[in-house]
Amino acid sequence: ADRYAFTAFARDISRGVDPQWARNLYSFAIQPDVTFYFSIPLQVAVNRILSSRAKIKYYESGKDLGLSKDTVTSFGLFQERILNQYESMSEEFGFTVIDGNLPLEVKQQQMRQITTEKILDNVDQKIIK
Repeated sequence: ADRYAFTAFARDISRGVDPQWARNLYSFAIQPDVTFYFSIPLQVAVNRILSSRAKIKYYESGKDLGLSKDTVTSFGLFQERILNQYESMSEEFGFTVIDGNLPLEVKQQQMRQITTEKILDNVDQKIIK
């Protein structure tokens, strides 16, 4: 599933919601077998998003938080907060980190290998039981 509950965690906590309260709120969500986290520098992420959108929305930019009067600056600051949350969750939830700067074909190959290994591990465990 794209984003899953982790995006809600990152965005909510970046807006000032208590982390434990957010974790409790989404506690119903089943933990995924594997979570891929494509790690890229903040400026690369911001540039990719800004270049793919005609306009950044008010809440998407974090303007509601009063980070900056300038939409692009506010967006960068808000994305930094979100990135910090993902970095923190990466350790907490055991994300599988992949270098987001690698060529698409390499990232896809890595994902296929990891997914295949995970499926085979699950099959092996069911056979043993």
